[in-house]
Amino acid sequence: SIPEHKYLRNAAKNSFVFPQFYGDYYVNCAEGLACKWGHLPKGKWKKGQGVPMPEGSLSDHLIKVGIKSYSEFEEHIKEVEYDFWYRRFKVYQKWKDKLWKEYQRKGYIDTLTGFRIGGLMRKNEVINSPIQGSAFHCLLWSFIQLDEISEKEGWNTKLIGQIHDSILFDVDPKELNYVVPIIERVMTEDIRKVWDWIIVPLEVEMDICDIDAPWSEKKGFVWKKENQK
Repeated sequence: SIPEHKYLRNAAKNSFVFPQFYGDYYVNCAEGLACKWGHLPKGKWKKGQGVPMPEGSLSDHLIKVGIKSYSEFEEHIKEVEYDFWYRRFKVYQKWKDKLWKEYQRKGYIDTLTGFRIGGLMRKNEVINSPIQGSAFHCLLWSFIQLDEISEKEGWNTKLIGQIHDSILFDVDPKELNYVVPIIERVMTEDIRKVWDWIIVPLEVEMDICDIDAPWSEKKGFVWKKENQK
């Protein structure tokens, strides 16, 4: 893979795709892409500015395709945003518009997990809350179920905590092939029986470290049924 391409992929993911799905809009996305990730100034661009590309710099590429300034780039991102929501993901856009109108009328929104969120909120907060809020409730529900199972069965493996969208375990190596299928069952099957509005298949991604090893050495882990004792 080309390092510059990986960098630009991360830029697009973290300054456009994620923000857009979480309610942000083109002005903030353009600044994030061009200035924070691209290291380009606001204003008219010159050749040789910005992060390196396989051939030249970011400004060289943008100037070549006809985008010669930050204002032109912002207008380009505005057009991309319109294509994103009014051509490619029209149903999701209708849901966002409906949710925003509902909040303006009621002053609150309800999540699928039974929580009510109210108060003074920006549009991106209104759109983001039922998505990330419900996702966290799924994680929290799974945490509680796994904690109860571990206590009931007397695991040596302990639940340490929750970080962002992950559950952290201190796993007894002797129990690894026993607890992993339970974790997967709770987080992908049991939860769908409790909340039938989850209509898509769920997966659990796992990383594992050796005993006393730092997180920088963690590796992806895939449990196989034949490992179960």
